[in-house]
Amino acid sequence: MAFYQISPFGEFRRDLQAGVIASTTANVHRGENTKPYLPSDFLLFPDKPERDPEEMERELEEALNARCV
Repeated sequence: MAFYQISPFGEFRRDLQAGVIASTTANVHRGENTKPYLPSDFLLFPDKPERDPEEMERELEEALNARCV
């Protein structure tokens, strides 16, 4: 459960990964005056973790890097 709090996995994680790809593609083709799309704009499952997924991923990377030193 603690690991999931740092880096969610399963359906939400796969949905988020697809959202990252979709938002990147959409942002490449958006108009100059159009607001940038977020991965959350493309989620199939509306339930989101309480914490920001990017923040959790940064925390996990920092924890893993600290152990490698």
